[in-house]
Amino acid sequence: MMKNGKLIPMDRPLRLAKRVKGYTSNPEYFFSDIPNAVSLFLDALPYVDSHLLSNMIPLMGCSGDDRVLWPIYDMVCSDSLGDALRTSAAIHLGVALSLSQQADAVVISLIESLDHPDADIRAGCALSLGWEGNTLSILPLMAHIDDTDEHVRASVVAALSSIEDEKALTLLTDKIKRGGKEDRRLIFLHLWRFRRYIRKVENFYIRYIWQSDTDLQLDMLAGLAMLPLSPKLIELYRNFMFDADARIRHQVLNNLSKSTPFEYSALNPHISKLLKDQDARVRKTAIRLFVRTL
Repeated sequence: MMKNGKLIPMDRPLRLAKRVKGYTSNPEYFFSDIPNAVSLFLDALPYVDSHLLSNMIPLMGCSGDDRVLWPIYDMVCSDSLGDALRTSAAIHLGVALSLSQQADAVVISLIESLDHPDADIRAGCALSLGWEGNTLSILPLMAHIDDTDEHVRASVVAALSSIEDEKALTLLTDKIKRGGKEDRRLIFLHLWRFRRYIRKVENFYIRYIWQSDTDLQLDMLAGLAMLPLSPKLIELYRNFMFDADARIRHQVLNNLSKSTPFEYSALNPHISKLLKDQDARVRKTAIRLFVRTL
């Protein structure tokens, strides 16, 4: 650009970043102008820093524009991004794929990359395959549930739970029956996400909680905290409210705190007995619950 006979250099990366910030600081503006915004984002990708990229990825994933699929896939498979950015890319690639009518090629590439030598990339690809209705990926994911890396195993279970299909639920519950303690722990922490099959999930937790040690019981209670209170859970919590382990008593009270006082009113006499519990955390939580009923 010339001004007064002098050449003024144009800093293209800086200009692109400034325009991108106009969208990232105002999501409504982004969603009102998706075609132009996505074009700008794709042009800016080679130049933006990690902070700006972290703000771009969620918008790209929710845009519903298929042009973002392969660029986000490249982020998931990149060995140069930090863990937080790659995880964000993996999650939002799943969102983008769930909105796409042309997802098959990317899904196939993600499935193939489940065998990648880099465990972080395997984990990211597994996570990207976890969206409701992605039944094509159930068996490929299940084939990697015994991956040598714990983060990959966790991503596989998270993805299968997000698909929320009855076949995935059956495969995971079968794995609980034949798997080791760590397998069970991982699955119990995610089982609650099968909300369409909530009664099956509730019954499965209740069935296995009596057969498990304290550590697994705590994991199952943490999962049950995500389910709505029911007569079966009221009865279960009644039985665990005076468990010898203070961690169990505290977790039960924490679970009840997610419900209304009316819902757990049948347990008020039991809660009142914990107002003088020997454990300070149990006492504090019991007091908080009891006060809500007054």
